[in-house]
Amino acid sequence: MKLFDRITGRAALKGEIQRLESRLESVGRQARNVRGAVRAAGHFKAAEKSRLAASWDTTPVPINQQLQQELLSMVARSRQLAKNDPYYRRFLGLAKNNVIGHAGFRFAANIKTGAGKPDKRASRAVERAWRHACKKGVLDYRGRLSFQSMCGLMLNSLLRDGEVLALKIRSKHIKPFGFAIQLLDPLLLQLDSDHVPGRPGHQITLGVEFDNTGRRVAYWLHSTDTTHEDYYTLYGRGYIRIPADRIIHEFLDEYVDQVRGFPLGIAAAVRHHMLDKYEDAELSGAVIGASTMGIIERTEDGQGFSGGVEIDDDDDYDYDDDFYMEVEGGTFQEIPHGAKLNTWDPQHPNQAFKDFVKAVLRGIAAALGVSYFTLANDLEGVNYSSGRLGALEDREVWKALQDWFIDNLLRPIFDEWLSQALLMGAVRFQSGTPLSPGDLSRYADGAVFSGRRWAWVDPQKEITAHEKAVALRVASRSEIIRERGREPDEVWDEIERENEELRRRGIDPDAALKQALDKTGGESEGDESEDDEEQEPDEDDE
Repeated sequence: MKLFDRITGRAALKGEIQRLESRLESVGRQARNVRGAVRAAGHFKAAEKSRLAASWDTTPVPINQQLQQELLSMVARSRQLAKNDPYYRRFLGLAKNNVIGHAGFRFAANIKTGAGKPDKRASRAVERAWRHACKKGVLDYRGRLSFQSMCGLMLNSLLRDGEVLALKIRSKHIKPFGFAIQLLDPLLLQLDSDHVPGRPGHQITLGVEFDNTGRRVAYWLHSTDTTHEDYYTLYGRGYIRIPADRIIHEFLDEYVDQVRGFPLGIAAAVRHHMLDKYEDAELSGAVIGASTMGIIERTEDGQGFSGGVEIDDDDDYDYDDDFYMEVEGGTFQEIPHGAKLNTWDPQHPNQAFKDFVKAVLRGIAAALGVSYFTLANDLEGVNYSSGRLGALEDREVWKALQDWFIDNLLRPIFDEWLSQALLMGAVRFQSGTPLSPGDLSRYADGAVFSGRRWAWVDPQKEITAHEKAVALRVASRSEIIRERGREPDEVWDEIERENEELRRRGIDPDAALKQALDKTGGESEGDESEDDEEQEPDEDDE
């Protein structure tokens, strides 16, 4: 009886377990349906955690924490690309040519008097002094570079390393202006510490010291100069502390509390590296493929094949010695008995090579902010309209970089230079009288820097458009001159001097101008008629 009870009890328990499993499965289906309804009701798909998104980050990391861990690796790889990758070097060259240009940034001192009228004497004095300062070795503390070359290095550092670091040096011993700039490697900033000697409450993040309010107060540069008055040893390494007002440290901010910059092209770095490896592999394959090879194979028993050498069975022979033959054009050769010739002809480069490289380069160009055909130097398939659109977008990128460069580097450097130069009495009128340091703000406010501009491929249409804009009062002559990268006063002074020279030589400038305008007007009418004739077939086709 007891045995019967145990058997029936187990059966009842088994049935209960099955009922519970069935209920759990039903609850699971209901839960999945609820999750699906929630997802359909407004769930962010990018926040979904699934097998396909397992490698996708779901926990945000503060930017400075990431930079502490990864900045050195990013800079190292960016510098490696700048040395060896042709497309990255192309980008750096494009930036230098378009942001700075062959003539550098133009400067004009549009200084006004207290009554608001142009102060031409002071303007000319400041412009002469600045031109002298921009000469080779004057502003460079090491005495090697012109200011234009220094601008090129600062731009390279900004794009390649992500930031610009320089030391402002003020001293009456620096002739003639008492001011110089020493460019520094940003990698000198590598210190992190919650403890600052003698400054409680301060902390150092990525080489930058912050006070209790979060303001930058100093920079800690790695150094072995133990004679420096602010030399410290922290964590076994030597550093010198430089007050923040003596340091130029600028980068392109992308996060609110970002302490350091990172390379501009880092989003394309992996593509650069993989494309380089792929091109190397295809190039090696193409070299091998260009030389058709043959492989001589022994038969299975190896008998009868001795590489063309008669041997006895009792002799020891090294079968590892390769048999080879050289082939000349128009000849046939006999291979030894027992040998089999297999040809090996790899097909490289692959037919998909061109399209694949284009696809990768388009992604790289998008990350760098330039058009594909400009970066890849590939004008195949580019027509006038698409080329114009791409060039205009590129120019907007270059102009934005120019504005950033002027606001964050040129103006601060100029203001520091002008202040020291006035104190040194190095800015003088034509008569030799120095400008007064008390008027510093008036002189500095008139300073205008402008970047290079670009002529269009069809200047005649551009001039016609400018002419109509001036006639309709929607643009001024001064605006047009500035768009071309020059200053109105500079152009008008040049025209004035030119007209005086023409009159001195007996040439009527007004007559020459009228003749040129008449000729241009005639050509314009002819061009317009030709354009109309070319458009007629298109209208008929429609």
